[in-house]
Amino acid sequence: MRISTNQIFYASTANMASSTSNIVKTQHQLTSGERFQLASEDPTGFAKTNRLSEVIEANKQYIKNSTLVTGGLSVEESTLDKIQRAIDRARVLAIAVNNGTLSAQERASTATEVEGLQSEIYDLMNARNASGDFIFSGSQSGTQAFAKNPATGRYEFQGDGVTNQIQISPSVFVQQGDSGLDIFEKVPARYTANGVPSAGSITVEITAQEQFDNYHKGSYDFANPSASRLNIVTTAGTPDTFIIQDAAGVPLSPAVGGNYVPGEAISFAGMKITMNGAAGTTAQINLDPPRNENVLNHLEDFKNALLNPTIVQADLQPILKDVSVGFKNTADSVLGVIGQIGSRINTMKRVEASNTSFDILNQEARAGLSETDYAEASAKLAQQEMAMQVAYSTFNKVTSLSLFDYV
Repeated sequence: MRISTNQIFYASTANMASSTSNIVKTQHQLTSGERFQLASEDPTGFAKTNRLSEVIEANKQYIKNSTLVTGGLSVEESTLDKIQRAIDRARVLAIAVNNGTLSAQERASTATEVEGLQSEIYDLMNARNASGDFIFSGSQSGTQAFAKNPATGRYEFQGDGVTNQIQISPSVFVQQGDSGLDIFEKVPARYTANGVPSAGSITVEITAQEQFDNYHKGSYDFANPSASRLNIVTTAGTPDTFIIQDAAGVPLSPAVGGNYVPGEAISFAGMKITMNGAAGTTAQINLDPPRNENVLNHLEDFKNALLNPTIVQADLQPILKDVSVGFKNTADSVLGVIGQIGSRINTMKRVEASNTSFDILNQEARAGLSETDYAEASAKLAQQEMAMQVAYSTFNKVTSLSLFDYV
């Protein structure tokens, strides 16, 4: 077989070029720390590395989300805790006023403190986060949550009830905050009832609020409020008697009735009903429609009642009952949300710990696929450099061959 000089040159040059390319590739692996740069070098490894990189980047965002939401919830929790303490003080003041021994001057002093508590709670309900957004405005974070309507003198909610769900893992979402609509605006006011006599007069006083609340919740017909009415039918006789019927005139079951004495209270479902009409008449008891009221308006009513110099204790009592129940219901709502915030923060801590663990494992797996094994690459480089030296040496010897040496 004949081998031309050109073939010798081409073969030797090709070998040296291949050796040089291999050395450059290995040197790049050592300097960059990357095992490959092109998909063609390791298609499977390249695809797995890209997938792991996507998972790692998503995980970093989940951890960032958790950090941001935890910070926001901590601010909300602290704000609600301050509101809770202010409401507790207002409840104490309502109890103090309820004993009926305060002088007009003491009432005015109490009203000043109530006004201060109202201002404090107002500021807290309109608190902002580090970004300047209103905490309790829902998705309307640029709008102040609560403001006083100058036309009515009542405090109104101006945001909405929308809250954001933030993703902190592939399958876990956490509520970012809470709307003032749910915490403060949807707080039920005190349940009440009123009486309508057919003759004489009637008063309805709630003496056992919790008992009456349970009755009201179970009996009030939202679709047909008139169906919630009670009839107290009195019958003349020896003695006079009464019986309580439903709106359709059917006696309650079990039956509720007894002797009737005008001016003597009838107790039923937490109510003390006093009728002054003669026997033989019928009186109606109407359950007032349920309503909601925010704590700022309860404080406004409390303050105004204390500042009214003509109000007597008997007229003050219903107002105190209203505000006391309002304070209690608001405190319960705030405490419930604080508990939910604690649960969310605990959930994020657990998920964040899991995300951190997975992040370490994923980075180790990616490193095993894409990062250079320095010991292996160093040995490989030494081998390739030796091969290059052999190729150069061989080339020199082969190219020096000539028939003229044998002439």
